[in-house]
Amino acid sequence: MTICTEEVALNRIALSPANSPLAVFKDGNKLDVMFANTVVTQRAIENKDAYYIGSYSKENDPIRIKREIKTFINAYNKKYKG
Repeated sequence: MTICTEEVALNRIALSPANSPLAVFKDGNKLDVMFANTVVTQRAIENKDAYYIGSYSKENDPIRIKREIKTFINAYNKKYKG
């Protein structure tokens, strides 16, 4: 797992092959990026972890990824920070 900024997360995703996507979770003011195919990560995804944003690889459109991250963070902040 890597706690990082959005920029670092997007750079890591840009290098991730389709057969090894990265899962992105919100972690405070940063993002937690980890391999999506591990047992622990799959369990978090299946259990609908409240901080799970999505799983991505270099095959995904970076503009869409950035939009999904921003949309999740904005919705989270609106719900929990008023």
